[in-house]
Amino acid sequence: MRGGSSEPARETAIPLEFKALPFEWMCGTATAMNASEHDKTGEMLDDFAIQLEKRVTERTLQLQNAVTQLEKEVADCKNIQTELHVLSRVFRDAADSILI
Repeated sequence: MRGGSSEPARETAIPLEFKALPFEWMCGTATAMNASEHDKTGEMLDDFAIQLEKRVTERTLQLQNAVTQLEKEVADCKNIQTELHVLSRVFRDAADSILI
């Protein structure tokens, strides 16, 4: 939930951009890969790893913020619970009737 609203937090989609490898490579039927193909594939993998690491970092930050917000809400609830407990004792222990 955000900012005390009852709406659930929305996930932000972060597109990953990578090119598919030729079918022969995926099936293991390619017999040899020349140096430029090897370099290109390595660059694609490096790009993918960078994008993935960026997504992990962003999601970790989102989760840390959510944990912080939930910890604050738990602390607020505990404070309210304590106040209600004190007030209930005041009403219970009052010698005179209290009209509300």
